[in-house]
Amino acid sequence: MKALRLILICAISAMPIAVSAQEKEVFIPKGSVSAGIQAAYANLNSNNSDFMLLLNEINAAGHAFYAAPGVEFSYRDNRAVGLRLNYVSGNLAMDNADAAVRSVGGAVFHRNYFALDRKNRLAAFVEFSASLTGRRADFVKTGENTSSLKAGLTFSPGLMYFVMNNVSISFSIGMAGLSYNSSKCYSGGVETGHSHRFGADFGLDLLGSGFGISFYF
Repeated sequence: MKALRLILICAISAMPIAVSAQEKEVFIPKGSVSAGIQAAYANLNSNNSDFMLLLNEINAAGHAFYAAPGVEFSYRDNRAVGLRLNYVSGNLAMDNADAAVRSVGGAVFHRNYFALDRKNRLAAFVEFSASLTGRRADFVKTGENTSSLKAGLTFSPGLMYFVMNNVSISFSIGMAGLSYNSSKCYSGGVETGHSHRFGADFGLDLLGSGFGISFYF
């Protein structure tokens, strides 16, 4: 993961050079339409995932699988907007209980692409997205559950490479964002507590990072 982050940092550093040649280097032409999916598998702990907001700061660890199908439309050379749906499924373990966690949400995003080679196969991109996600954690042994609603704005740099003329692979890293979380706790169907939290995160978001594949039409 550290090596991938270093590669992305180097790519982003090269963007000023790419921008100066952008009029000649069209990586994604205007009118392009694509469909694809992004996926990731992450090991979670109370220091690296806002899933822990569901557990009211309880120390825990676990794992989760993330999948996000989406579509994208290029309204201008090297500029695109898109819609992405996301689904997360995982499990968290604590000293006395285990929780099954699920989330479903959607996001709209905007990407700027910057060609990094003369053959227009490799490019860096920066993405800004706005998302709304609902999450739930169920404690099987106790019958308790916690739900939350999160609204967020996220910045994600990445790399894309065309393995074929109409097929690309990509890797992106969620690195910074603003969010609002509203969480409620229930026991036996009765609300036992709630919390609200505004946050600003500047670091690696494991569930906002992943590999993707896209097909262009």
